[in-house]
Amino acid sequence: MAIYKVGDRYLSEEEYAAEVDANWSIVLFILGFFLGCAIVAMTLFLLYFSGVQIQDWQKWIRFSLVIVAVAIGIIVGIILVRLRSFIRKWLPIVIILTILGLLGTAIWEAL
Repeated sequence: MAIYKVGDRYLSEEEYAAEVDANWSIVLFILGFFLGCAIVAMTLFLLYFSGVQIQDWQKWIRFSLVIVAVAIGIIVGIILVRLRSFIRKWLPIVIILTILGLLGTAIWEAL
């Protein structure tokens, strides 16, 4: 049985796995929250740049959009937390493939 030192605490293998899982959950929820809010913000920017006058909308509609952005952020955060084992498994593969793709693109453009 392995013992891990985290800060001032000594954790067993199961406790350490739970600690790492909790840390991943927090990070993925925060990323998902910002991603969900960014989706709504991008939609509003596209509406604004297409000529829609968002400033002329009623106050309750604009406030509702903020609430919807926060709600979507929370939902996306929860979805990412639920998929954390899948994300932890595939993230290194995705990073390696991205680096190889960028390297291949750079070589292709240089030729």
